[in-house]
Amino acid sequence: MIQAFDWKKFNELLVKWMVISNQPFTEVECPEFREMIAFLKPFVGEKMVKADQLKNLAMEFAVGARKRLKKYLKVCKNDVRLQRLTRT
Repeated sequence: MIQAFDWKKFNELLVKWMVISNQPFTEVECPEFREMIAFLKPFVGEKMVKADQLKNLAMEFAVGARKRLKKYLKVCKNDVRLQRLTRT
């Protein structure tokens, strides 16, 4: 059975690769990069995001990560066990 292409997952992985490997957002507009992606999955190369869209996606992911971190830290702050450890 052929699965539908998951654009959201692809874009998440693309952003992760760009950020972790410190690639410029404009890398997605490089003809050789697009040619490589198109070789793997032809329709992806045609519909892949542009640099500005990729930057916006990265910012959205960062905002989401920041919110999750704040929520986690708030939970930790209220954790009695953690309070005992930090009182020393």
